[in-house]
Amino acid sequence: MSIKDLSIVVGKVTVNATVMDSNGISEIKWYVNGNLSEKNDEELFEWTLDDPDDSDIIKIHRIKVIAYDNAKNKENDEITVLKFF
Repeated sequence: MSIKDLSIVVGKVTVNATVMDSNGISEIKWYVNGNLSEKNDEELFEWTLDDPDDSDIIKIHRIKVIAYDNAKNKENDEITVLKFF
């Protein structure tokens, strides 16, 4: 992976997911580096990437979001970010 494939963020960042389905959305799950970090079941699907206990100044994170509709179908998307602080 090269630097051109990364999104660059500085500090705490809010990540949003826009999801739509005719059956309605039941929940969103947010994963960071393969680990479940947060679940949302509210209409505004957002989550904050913040590592207050992490002492690394620069870190690469793989963020994945999985959306589940009320019919138990799912879709996902993923982004890799280079995070400073």
